Amino acid sequence: SFVCANQSLQSVENIKDVNSCFAGDSNTYNGFIDDSIQELKSSMGPKGAALKPKHMNKFMPEKLYKVLKRDFDCYQITYLVDDVEVKGFYLSEKFENNAKGVDAEPKPLVVLNRGGNGGFGKMAKIILLARFSKIAKAGYVIMGSQYRDEDEFGGKDLLDVFEIINIAKKLPNVDPESVSMLGVSRGAMMTYMAARQLPELKSLIIWAGQSDLEQGLTFRPAMENVYKARIPQYSQNKQQALQQRSAIHWVNEISSDMPILLLHGDKDKRVNVSHAQSMADRLKALNHPHQLTIYENGSHSLKKHSKQVMTEIIQWLNK
Repeated sequence: SFVCANQSLQSVENIKDVNSCFAGDSNTYNGFIDDSIQELKSSMGPKGAALKPKHMNKFMPEKLYKVLKRDFDCYQITYLVDDVEVKGFYLSEKFENNAKGVDAEPKPLVVLNRGGNGGFGKMAKIILLARFSKIAKAGYVIMGSQYRDEDEFGGKDLLDVFEIINIAKKLPNVDPESVSMLGVSRGAMMTYMAARQLPELKSLIIWAGQSDLEQGLTFRPAMENVYKARIPQYSQNKQQALQQRSAIHWVNEISSDMPILLLHGDKDKRVNVSHAQSMADRLKALNHPHQLTIYENGSHSLKKHSKQVMTEIIQWLNK
């Protein structure tokens, strides 16, 4: 029978630290809300400054908190990639809640690649639990990286994603033969780049994803500041750096056995919907199995469509 998730994570040699999302002050509802506000203030930039408990109470009511705490294993981990300490996260239903009992089959893995850069866009535990627990409830283990502090926006930080998969495959409740990847915004770029090197992935889900960074600069020139700050030697080889990170140029190198789900809002102000449309056209020309859903009046986070988005993701994974 399985040991609990905490013990299995602790036993992986390059994991240095495992912390429950419900530990310390987060063991009470109000403490969890206060902790989450602090976490979001550092990961949301100026938008986070105005966050108050009432916003969080609406996003995660106490009743939901109690259910999640009772039924789910949620951990924030610190792991080593070479000699670099990187943060990551883990979410699954508790083993004893498996319908089949303690000795249930290992579960398929979904690697969740977050958006943002540096500290901005870090996956806060309240978002992981409130938004993605539906996927875990559908029978999947979710793991992801927060990427290294010296984030190269698709450089060495790609190793942080590969290492999460290596760690996951050592866990007794994960089926190493069934790994899918879900990338949000910048995480979609990471997903495409990882898939190019991992032909064994089952499927990809691209949520508001960039597929052409050069084209993206015409919609949002300010992103160049991020690239200059994070991509090594960006100024010397700008075109090459952007093309390496733009799947539109090399999606033909991704295994055609790996179907791709594209989800995008038509009112996305951060990553224009044309990224998804151009990619769908390219995949169609390549006869690469894919599905495109454009959400009417959908924003970058698809917040107003979150129920539909989760339903569609789960149906896709189950297929």
